[in-house]
Amino acid sequence: MKNRILFLVGAALAAGIAQSASAGVVITEKDTVTGGPQPGSNERTTMIQGNKRKLIVGDGQMITNLDNKTVTVISTQRKMYSEMPMPSGDASGRMAANQRFQASDFKKTGKSRTIVGYKCDDYQSTGKFPMGEFVMTVCISKDAPGAAEFTKFTDSLQAQVKQKDNSVPKMPEGVPLAQEMTTKVTEDALKNLPPEAAAAIRQKMAAQGPIVNKSEVIKIAAENFPESTFAPPSGYTKQVMPPRPTSPPPMPPPAMKPILPSPAATPAK
Repeated sequence: MKNRILFLVGAALAAGIAQSASAGVVITEKDTVTGGPQPGSNERTTMIQGNKRKLIVGDGQMITNLDNKTVTVISTQRKMYSEMPMPSGDASGRMAANQRFQASDFKKTGKSRTIVGYKCDDYQSTGKFPMGEFVMTVCISKDAPGAAEFTKFTDSLQAQVKQKDNSVPKMPEGVPLAQEMTTKVTEDALKNLPPEAAAAIRQKMAAQGPIVNKSEVIKIAAENFPESTFAPPSGYTKQVMPPRPTSPPPMPPPAMKPILPSPAATPAK
């Protein structure tokens, strides 16, 4: 009897460990943008499990599948979806080099915070691009649910779409609970413009101020997702997309969350 009880306890523990190891994570965040021509806010949900990620903003969804190297964009309003291959590292690297995008490695600032009940540490990276410069701050937690799952997916994604010049810095280990990116146009970006155009941009910059993108987690939890979570819903129409350019755009900086393209803005073929 005693041995049977020990066996059942051991089996339950093993099942729990296996379930925990395969569990995914669901993260809900509040995004805000201030400054610039289009300030605003929205709520975003991210689901990650294994080599798959799903982003939801309004009626737009985007699924990244690292196993078959595809990105699927879904419009729940139009009940349509489109699928495209992930950009290759070589092509992304060439485009990044052409755009002269540069970013420093993330470094700890020494500051920490508590967000949704979990401690996180601030890291910062600075960078330049043809039109200006930016500062990124991310607050990383290793204790929040899904931290290991998030890190594994992010590392795998960056390995698949890696710029040869390492212009995109590696995210610190853990899950970001808060992110902030401040972008501003510099005088160097204006020196080759006609005086009238440069003056107009300076005036607009003075009125709008720098563009500040902020994101903070408002809910995070471990969850097991069915396989259907990372596939277009049944009955949706597949939209055939035109061929991708030979040099797709580079990956965005890690602190910048993808802005979902809206299939509703694209006329059906």
